[in-house]
Amino acid sequence: MGSKFIYSMAIVLFFSSQIYAVSRGGYEIPSDEKTIESFGTASQSELPRRFNLFNWNIEKAKQGEIWAADFTKLQNKYDLILIQEAVSDDLFMNALRKKTNTVWNYFIAWIRKTEKTSSGLIIGSEVRPTEASFTRTIDLEPYAKTPKLTGYQKFRIAGTQNTELLIINIHAINFVTTTKFSRHIQQVMRQIDRHKGPVVFVGDMNTWNQSRLDYLFAEAKKRNLVWYDFERPKVKGMHSKLDHIFVRGLKVHEIKSLTDIVSSDHYPISADLEFL
Repeated sequence: MGSKFIYSMAIVLFFSSQIYAVSRGGYEIPSDEKTIESFGTASQSELPRRFNLFNWNIEKAKQGEIWAADFTKLQNKYDLILIQEAVSDDLFMNALRKKTNTVWNYFIAWIRKTEKTSSGLIIGSEVRPTEASFTRTIDLEPYAKTPKLTGYQKFRIAGTQNTELLIINIHAINFVTTTKFSRHIQQVMRQIDRHKGPVVFVGDMNTWNQSRLDYLFAEAKKRNLVWYDFERPKVKGMHSKLDHIFVRGLKVHEIKSLTDIVSSDHYPISADLEFL
């Protein structure tokens, strides 16, 4: 999937508390040291004080060239790009590479045993992260019998000496009890507890019921994470109620869903943010 490169700054891995077997059902789980694959070269070392991002569960790019055209149109407009349900096929990877001067970190959740294709999370930026790491759930989703990943990156901020932004990309565990969902959220919250600076926590959080939503909101509030709502059209087949964004230590100029983009079963979320 392209040549790997090693940051001049260390890539830090938060190793999961459980060592997974090589395979589960029809899927293989990569070892910790092979979970993050990096490609591309970032052109900058610091995020500007005002920056933008978009987040998108792309439904594994099932709509093919229609999705690729939408993604190509979007990606050059944003400083940070976060994706759930990324895939390793040629169409997806070629779409990423159309954005130059960008480093992509691919957090691999699983690899199909037969086709050897993979899926997971993506964080892309023209700014080099100082750290890239992940956590993997102990609980498994029942059908695929695979864990879920959460991806983390830190970025230096222009005009500051020691302040870093923590970006969190989550695709929350699904088809499990609220207790297992809460274990996934707690895993993320422990990483937030270790970070004293600004935070953006965003992704498909699979808040299918009120108990999940209540738990998520309560834990976020304890960390001074502020939830921002946006337009969520009730369109059949679109899962806009599952996507959320929380921020801390940032001024929000605008957050919106891009409802003209329908090449996935989720609308992209766009955010215009500024460091306080």
